[in-house]
Amino acid sequence: MKSVLITILLALSLTLSFGQSSDKATVYIIRTSGLGAAVNFKYFVGDQFIGKTNYGKYFKLELDPGEYVIWAKAENRDYVHATVEAGKTYLIDAVPQMGAFKAGVNLKALNNPTEKEWKIINKYFEKRKLLEYDEEKRALEQRDYADIIIKGLDHYNNKVVMARDLQRLTTPVEL
Repeated sequence: MKSVLITILLALSLTLSFGQSSDKATVYIIRTSGLGAAVNFKYFVGDQFIGKTNYGKYFKLELDPGEYVIWAKAENRDYVHATVEAGKTYLIDAVPQMGAFKAGVNLKALNNPTEKEWKIINKYFEKRKLLEYDEEKRALEQRDYADIIIKGLDHYNNKVVMARDLQRLTTPVEL
């Protein structure tokens, strides 16, 4: 099972773009809480580094339909198993948590946001900035974070993939 999942993850293609496409799924990674605002979280889709942000910015990912492990690294690591469909939009909130030395991260799959969550999400998109990450910088950081990626995916495959509390992103939202 673990080796099959690793093979699937490595075979999946990742396309990062900022346009809307009906043959791609759109996944937004937002950070609605200002706790630990200055601390950057590093984000990955499988073995691909997608960027890092602190509070006030968000990512928009365009992914081929399929299954992905979307994860973040701060003082800790956290994971979401995403199953996405073409033409659909999904939300993940990177929620800061208290850490021993700096903020940790807790990824929350927003499958069915409550009314209160929708108010926060809508206000967030009105005031915050889409992060357009420089591809050259991303490529350099991909190499810099090679050890983090190996350890992060190893941790996922050996300890997290079968956990009952693994966040699963499965339900699209209407923005």
